[in-house]
Amino acid sequence: SPEPLAGSAGRGELAVCLAASAAAALQALSSERTLSFETLAQGAWALVLSRRTGREDVLFGITAPARPAALPGVEAMVGRFANTLPLRVTVAPRSPLLPWLRALEVRRSALRPYEHVPLSRIEEWSGLPGGTPLLYSRLVVESFPVSIGGGIQWIEASSEPLAVFVRPGAEVALKMVYARARFEEAEILALLEELRSVLESFAADPRKRLSEIAAGPGELPAGETDLHRLDKIVQRVYRREIETLGGKALPAGRKAPGKHDIVPVPRDQPLPATFYQEWALQLDRAEKNSIPRALRGTGRLDLIALRRSLAELVRRHESLRTSFRWEGGEAYLVIAPPGEVPLPVVDLAALPAARRTEILDRLVAEHADHEFDMARGPLFIAQLVRVGERDHALLLNTHHIISDGWSLQVLQRELITLYTAFVEGRPSPLPPLPIQLADFAHWQRRVFAGEALEAQIAWWRKTLANLPPPPALPIDRPRPEVLGLRAIELTGGIAPGPTRTLRTLVQTTRSSLPMVLLAAIDALLHAYSGEEDLILSLIFAARNRLELSGQIGLYMNTVPLRVDLSGNPSFRQLVERVRDATVEAYSHQDIPFPRLLTELFPGRKLTRTMLSGVCFNMLSFAGAGEAPAAGAALPGDLTLQPIVADVGGAKHDLVVACSETRDSINFELAAAADLFTPERVRRIASDFKALLAQVTADPDIPLDRLRKLLTPA
Repeated sequence: SPEPLAGSAGRGELAVCLAASAAAALQALSSERTLSFETLAQGAWALVLSRRTGREDVLFGITAPARPAALPGVEAMVGRFANTLPLRVTVAPRSPLLPWLRALEVRRSALRPYEHVPLSRIEEWSGLPGGTPLLYSRLVVESFPVSIGGGIQWIEASSEPLAVFVRPGAEVALKMVYARARFEEAEILALLEELRSVLESFAADPRKRLSEIAAGPGELPAGETDLHRLDKIVQRVYRREIETLGGKALPAGRKAPGKHDIVPVPRDQPLPATFYQEWALQLDRAEKNSIPRALRGTGRLDLIALRRSLAELVRRHESLRTSFRWEGGEAYLVIAPPGEVPLPVVDLAALPAARRTEILDRLVAEHADHEFDMARGPLFIAQLVRVGERDHALLLNTHHIISDGWSLQVLQRELITLYTAFVEGRPSPLPPLPIQLADFAHWQRRVFAGEALEAQIAWWRKTLANLPPPPALPIDRPRPEVLGLRAIELTGGIAPGPTRTLRTLVQTTRSSLPMVLLAAIDALLHAYSGEEDLILSLIFAARNRLELSGQIGLYMNTVPLRVDLSGNPSFRQLVERVRDATVEAYSHQDIPFPRLLTELFPGRKLTRTMLSGVCFNMLSFAGAGEAPAAGAALPGDLTLQPIVADVGGAKHDLVVACSETRDSINFELAAAADLFTPERVRRIASDFKALLAQVTADPDIPLDRLRKLLTPA
């Protein structure tokens, strides 16, 4: 029996539109053949139900306006007049379409004298067992204006498991409101596509028989079951196959998952965290390790569409509704059900302009400094600040344990995509995700257990034997026992001319831009300390599988990079050494960094700076990871710009993050405020730019000369 809907979390909503040409053809068919649009919609839905159930006798609900035309003034009255009636339709495949539709219209007209009878009485007379509903779906053809203007629209509620709304107009809109407990989103989208295809087929050729009407994407050939057709529809819509697990049969022609494939796992079992997440949970001050983001929006903001977009993001990505629990010394994921995302709104519009700016800056800082509850969640929070009538700030914050730099780009891109679609009355255009982070974690634990990585561990033990101390930095303050998270951040850039020269050096040394920048950092550290055995930490996205590119979650990994600077090499030779070391390290990158630390330092407390206090991160979100262009226009002439703020997140002694544009290279330094003064960070940034200028002018300069040029004292 149908599951009752429990608030908005229990219902979903998807919509599509017919092409303008098909909508016009349907209106012409209705006018020329004197068939009501309601009849066309009812016939199409009856045909879809018949195909889905394999029955020629189908029953569904329709809405009767129940306003007696003979009653004066009834059209101007406010009140509940509408009633739901059952419509029983016989679908004979060999029937010609037009005569069948006319018979359907006659049958519908015959109900009018009885449309005031309550549905509860009809269900009683039907002879069904007590409590058994008569209707499982209801079709509503909207004959009144549903858009009020100003971005306001009706929100339809439904007590049935499935309600279908059809809105005539220049673009015929089809919408389904469904119970999530009974339907998957993929099946609803397939139903919408099939209904749209049937209506368009009506318009294209009304002389055909019912059996000749197109079934939509993945048409049903002879001898194939309805489930096969549904599978084909879903595959065509989403351009991928749906994984079938839990011992169920795989679709025809589908091979079983291989040993190293990441596949969905049942959620009715303990779900371990990833190695990296488990390590991050044990670090000092883990509750404040967050990745905040603030966007300033200028223009008309649709608050309902924004709330709906945030809810869809959380539904789509399990990571955003995950918290953690410890059991038996291991960390496990606790995944909450989908639901609304709290979006408190702070209204500053009535305050003086200077006061608004002051409070907004404070709110951005406080939101970025939020302390998360790792066991209770949520680990994704949002807040909206209304600065003015056409001026808003959206503050987002995700804990680093459920997100990373790549994830931030995915989140922003999908939020903009969803908001645009919902403002325009379209369903989510995003295809379903093939896996979630819990599936990746299960795969990681399975693959990295036993002997799978023994060869890699042996290589790392040899490479990292007799470790040097962390690179000596020109710090200004004594190192505390526990390094705080407060950071001093500074950004800079390399002009187009030196950037072009660096890219030429990349080509001549058969390396990559990150390798050249890494060599520059090594040369800078050598200039400061004179050390010739240096080890850095490299952060990389670890998304070397296609199914991970569109995920929000902590997938990044850390790779130690040890480079030999002995013999006073030239900078060009140093780039080649870094290239070779990087290639070797990346060929052994599969082992998670926490597992590597456990092997190298058994029994010791693991810290962020155990191997090196200096970290390099090349921010290159290629393909699916690219961020949308700042200032891009959204519906309602809304434009978004990032708000730059001190987010306070020193994860190492010094982090150098670089990114490239078409013409330049940008870098950002994040230095631990417990160790450095702002003046020192500015000096390091200046030295880095000066070093890059020297090596672009003369790539064959030896390191000892480069050191004298940078640090003459």
